[in-house]
Amino acid sequence: MATITLSTVNIISLTKLENSVRNEYGQRYNLSDPVSQFNLIKLAGESSNKLIKAAFLRFFDGLSNADRDQLIYRGVAYTHQENALVNKKQASSAAQPDGTDLPSGVKKIVYRGTVTYKKDGVTIRNPYADTSAQKTTGSSTEPQKKTRPTRIYRGNVIED
Repeated sequence: MATITLSTVNIISLTKLENSVRNEYGQRYNLSDPVSQFNLIKLAGESSNKLIKAAFLRFFDGLSNADRDQLIYRGVAYTHQENALVNKKQASSAAQPDGTDLPSGVKKIVYRGTVTYKKDGVTIRNPYADTSAQKTTGSSTEPQKKTRPTRIYRGNVIED
C-alpha cells in the first residue's frame, strides 16, 4: 500500500480530524501507521457528522492532486460543493443509508453512533411499522417490560 505524502499542515489537520473522530466515535487511530491513517480518512469521508466532515474537507483540500487522486482511487468518498470529485449517488452508495426514505414527519437522529427516530417530538423504535396494526395486550393492569436501547460507548456496545 502506497503512503501519501503529508506536509506539516496536513499532519496538523489530520490530527484535528483524528480528534474529531475520537470525540464522536470513541475510537483511536495510530497516525504513524498508513493502514490506520487510511481507515481514519475513509471513515471521515463517509461520515455525516458536520464537524468530522468539515475537518475532513480541510485535510483533503490541503493535499496535493496526486494524493487526492490516490485516495479517491482507493475508495475515499469526497464530495465538496464547489468541485465535487465524486457525484452524490456514488458517495451515498459508499456511505451508510442517509434515511431519505423515511415516512413523513419522522426525523433520524444519530448521536455518538446511536440511531434514534423521532416523530412529533416522541422517540419511536421502528419508523416503518404500521401503527394501525399494533397489538394490544390482554390486560391493561400488567405493566409492559421496559427495554432500553443498546448504547455505544467508545466503540463498545453496552446492553443494560
